[in-house]
Amino acid sequence: MLFARGALGRTLAVEIIYDLTRFGESETEVLSDPLLREAIDDSLFAELLKDVDDMTAGGAPDRAISLASLVLDLAERNGSRMRDEIRLRLAGALLVAGRSGDAEEVVRHLAAEGGTEMWEIIGRACYDQGRYTEALTAFLEGFRHSDVPARQWDLLTSAVACHFAMGEHVPSLTLLTERVEPLALTVGEPRQLSKTYGDLGNAWMGLDMLELARASFSTALAAARSGDLVQDQSDWIGNLGNVAMSEGDAEAAAELHRQALELSHRTGNPHSLRMDLGNLASACEFLEQWDEALRCREEAVRVAEGQGDPQAVRAERSRLRDLRMRLGHWRKAVALDLLMDDEPEAGVRQRPHVRARLPDGPEFTDTEFAFVREVEAMVSVRELEAAHAVIDRFLVSHPASFAAHFELGLVLNESGAYEDSLVAYERALEINPRWVNLHRNMLNSWRALGDLDTPRQRYEQAVADDPFDPVPRIALGLLYGVLGRSDDAVRESREATRLDPDSRPTQGALCKVLAEASVTRLGDDWEGAWALVEETLSEFRRFADMDGSLRADALTQLGEFCHRVASESGMANPALLGGIIADRESCLLGHAVAAFTEAITLAPHRRRPMAGLQAALRLISIVHDVDAFIAYSRGLSDAGAADLATGALEYFINLHPEHPEALYQLGMLRIRSRDNLIQARDLFEAAARLDPGEPRYGGAVRHANSLLAEERL
Repeated sequence: MLFARGALGRTLAVEIIYDLTRFGESETEVLSDPLLREAIDDSLFAELLKDVDDMTAGGAPDRAISLASLVLDLAERNGSRMRDEIRLRLAGALLVAGRSGDAEEVVRHLAAEGGTEMWEIIGRACYDQGRYTEALTAFLEGFRHSDVPARQWDLLTSAVACHFAMGEHVPSLTLLTERVEPLALTVGEPRQLSKTYGDLGNAWMGLDMLELARASFSTALAAARSGDLVQDQSDWIGNLGNVAMSEGDAEAAAELHRQALELSHRTGNPHSLRMDLGNLASACEFLEQWDEALRCREEAVRVAEGQGDPQAVRAERSRLRDLRMRLGHWRKAVALDLLMDDEPEAGVRQRPHVRARLPDGPEFTDTEFAFVREVEAMVSVRELEAAHAVIDRFLVSHPASFAAHFELGLVLNESGAYEDSLVAYERALEINPRWVNLHRNMLNSWRALGDLDTPRQRYEQAVADDPFDPVPRIALGLLYGVLGRSDDAVRESREATRLDPDSRPTQGALCKVLAEASVTRLGDDWEGAWALVEETLSEFRRFADMDGSLRADALTQLGEFCHRVASESGMANPALLGGIIADRESCLLGHAVAAFTEAITLAPHRRRPMAGLQAALRLISIVHDVDAFIAYSRGLSDAGAADLATGALEYFINLHPEHPEALYQLGMLRIRSRDNLIQARDLFEAAARLDPGEPRYGGAVRHANSLLAEERL
């Protein structure tokens, strides 16, 4: 009978526990029933932990977390000796779910008790968070608490991964040769041998010792083959291909990468597939086997999209775009550009004035194009020494290349060698003196040296020598802007545009100078600044219309200009959004919202226009003045965003249904679009009833009636 009661209690307890995890309720129901409370013991916890393990291994970590959390609560209330074991299972499920910080918190207080598994969980949690020094300490502490060779090997291999993550190849090599390799030989299993010698190969590669790297990768491959470890085989064959590529044997590298790719297709590992496809594509590009390179890049994009990792997708699309541009597939390259964000990665410092893309000016060969992309990719992640080495090698075979000398100047500037950068730029200038970005970069170097007088005299003399050349005028306009001579900057930029009205770089420079002059003038000549604002709006619109493929970028710059002026006008004049001038800023915010909205439509994956739109809407949200809000809708309408203007007015009228000017403005939008003349007339009539002394409202009623009469005819 007691057995029956115990079995019944256990069955009910398990069922109720699963119901509780499903519906998120408390454990009170289990503990309040004597029959169920009797069934709560360590054997039940052990049974439930098996289910936790199955859920974690089976790809359901969230369910495992819910069950383990409830079991831990029950164990703590029951005073079970299994509490620490349950915490470890909970921490493991949290790690699988990507919640490494929570996992560390669960087991951190247990570490003092000296459990190897607890130190390993802490190490994994720290590693996942990028805290490699702490992770290294935890793994080594776990190693000291273990006397099992296989577990010691696991912990030290994780410690090696920490050294790799921190770029410490010598310490990793020392640990591998003195500790990890002897343990792997002691264990004697193919998995340990394969991993150990593969890591040794990576360490030797990091130290540029290619012969030793090849020997280690070959030993690792032999171990992987002996254990039929397909993924390891793919990894080590691919690394042998990297060794061959480093030695300049692209043919051998391509063949090895094809073998690695075939094995990766067998495993289906997306990370390995992307790696092998990228390596093979690079080798094929070096060999000018373009069809195979293009197939690899396209497949890598599909694999990344299947992963669902936005960073991986962006990286692979960028590589495919670069190859398409190199092959002259411009339309497809531009289509990829529209899918990708033009913002820099978080934490990567970008040059404020150097544009990474290639402008319209110089003509690059395919070889130069690939070279520039390679160098600027290194510059973007601050690998300046590596970029300098690439340039030096390129200059040996291409001493008269404009691209090589320009990129050398860029890298030297980024490195702080400003005088040397000017020497490189001067050589580039001798080869091609008409590229606007070259002059812009030279100004950056002069500015860093604190000497803007030398380039000022130079460009003023160039303008005097040839007043019909727009290039020195563009540079002089930009230089005057830096010096705070806004009137002179605007004059030179206008003249450059007059001399070359169809040039996109010239038009872009004019917009930049006008925008800076407008903002600068707000503090000194507020009314004069607003006259410049009107001109700047017109020039930005022209800039946006010049090149459809870059329209989104131009509109984003326009929106940012409008938002900046609206914001800074308030600091120059406290009446912003609250007095007689409120309509100007609000109208400008309408232009900003319209520009950002169209930019988002053209390039929905870019962050800048969305961030700009949110900032503009936050600013307009503080508008409480009625006339200012109506001016905002008028700005939207003037910018061609009639739907947005209509929506803004309808929203305002919903809050203030008896405001005559809002009714009138909405009626005017209806008149312009001719979509509902009857509703437009009704709006005008309502406005006239509310304010019969305003002649515009009565005149609008008569105009609407005449249009309706024409429609009837």
